[in-house]
Amino acid sequence: MIVHATAVLTAGAAFAEDFGNVGTLMPRETVVPAVVANEGLSFGGHNDLAGPTVRAITSTLGPGAEIGYRMSDRFGLRMPFGSGKVSFDNTFADYDVSGDMKLGGVGMLLDYHPYEGGFYMSGGVFKTSYSFLGSTALDIAETSQDVTLSVRQRREISPALSLGWDVRIGDFASLSTNLGAIFGTGFDAIATGSSPGVLQPSVDAGISDFRRSVGDIRVLPYLNVGVGFRF
Repeated sequence: MIVHATAVLTAGAAFAEDFGNVGTLMPRETVVPAVVANEGLSFGGHNDLAGPTVRAITSTLGPGAEIGYRMSDRFGLRMPFGSGKVSFDNTFADYDVSGDMKLGGVGMLLDYHPYEGGFYMSGGVFKTSYSFLGSTALDIAETSQDVTLSVRQRREISPALSLGWDVRIGDFASLSTNLGAIFGTGFDAIATGSSPGVLQPSVDAGISDFRRSVGDIRVLPYLNVGVGFRF
């Protein structure tokens, strides 16, 4: 019995000594904080997205570029800009219109990323320079008369809202698209007769429906597609 008890005590002492060595190598008070600290390094999953971006874009402003800065995992700033010209030869408000439409502008947008994916919502302002210069034909005194049309926006600076999606390609590249609207105050149209003897009051009366239609254009679509790089 004495020999058996001695063996048990000896084994217990050896186990206690081994356990003490383990505790010395990995103190209990440092294990849990280390795990918590490691988890905190990846909290939110977006810390690596912060920084500047540059994109080549094509949009309803025309071909251009976009400069952005991701401030945090939730917020970022973007400044898109572009300019261009497109030909228009179609019917608008029952008028056969042809000419050139000038596009262009620059915006400042604040992005909000509510989720961990590439979806985001944006709000901001645009300074745009949309205009049109062309011609149409009016029936004046039972004859067809060509008149010159000049259309310009009433307000250059307007608020805007959009939804966007950004898809990362590798560590630095990305594809992005935005769809939204710019909220303006309509357009003004001026028409002048191109033939001698055509009275301006007759031209104004003939163009009244066209002028009313362009004046009612208060919402302009904003579409943006681009490829960019993050630094």
